[in-house]
Amino acid sequence: TPEELIKSMRGRMPWDTAKKILQKNGVERGHGWEATQQQFLERGDIDNDQFEALASALTDHVLCGEKSTRFYRLSRANMDALRTAAESLTLPNNRFRRAYPAQIADEEIAGHITRRPLLAAIATNEDGLGLVFASTRALEVREQIDRNDLGDDAIAALDRFDHVVGIALRKLQAMDVVWIPHSGRNVEIRIDYPKGMHADTITAAHEATKNAFAEATEEDVLANPRNLFPLIQRIYDAPNEGKVAELSFLTTTGSLKNEKMRRT
Repeated sequence: TPEELIKSMRGRMPWDTAKKILQKNGVERGHGWEATQQQFLERGDIDNDQFEALASALTDHVLCGEKSTRFYRLSRANMDALRTAAESLTLPNNRFRRAYPAQIADEEIAGHITRRPLLAAIATNEDGLGLVFASTRALEVREQIDRNDLGDDAIAALDRFDHVVGIALRKLQAMDVVWIPHSGRNVEIRIDYPKGMHADTITAAHEATKNAFAEATEEDVLANPRNLFPLIQRIYDAPNEGKVAELSFLTTTGSLKNEKMRRT
């Protein structure tokens, strides 16, 4: 339904991403998610083409939006076996499958605990095949608190601090993907990685999804992910790619590495 569609988009997509999708498809936007969702539901004049376009964008976002990705290099024999196993899978009946590509109801997410990811969908396009594993996950949201909103006693007690931050626990539905390309030998595990998700949670989710995939396909062939760090040296050494002026990347421990070359 339109309500399920817009709620699922809001639950998954940062506003900066969603507003471009809405604009591209001629859907009027408000200022931010709250106003846009309300306006979307009140207008009720979304035509079938717009609805299908937004549903397609939601599916694309499930498959590759806001993800932490690891790559696994397999032999040709293992890739062939994996493709055969994935294509012959039968989807189990669960609440995630019945709602896909929308999310389950907010009340279900808040009260639902999954001990392991459940296979919710098998998505295919011209590039490959994706197995979508759904679960619920906890997220710590850090928000800066305006001390002017606090009482005088609290303001005085916090006077020595430059910033006051509150941490709210929020549960969300994650849809993690194991992507098997039609050609090539790199399998991808793509884990939902919304802003604020702790690196330890992401690491645990990668392992849980890999185990769920092995159990579903009965093909335990994903060993260690590829180390992409040597690619950085190849960027430096590539003779026809110009000169590196600045390079930044984020490690899985949450450390930001940044290097600027001031002269050369």
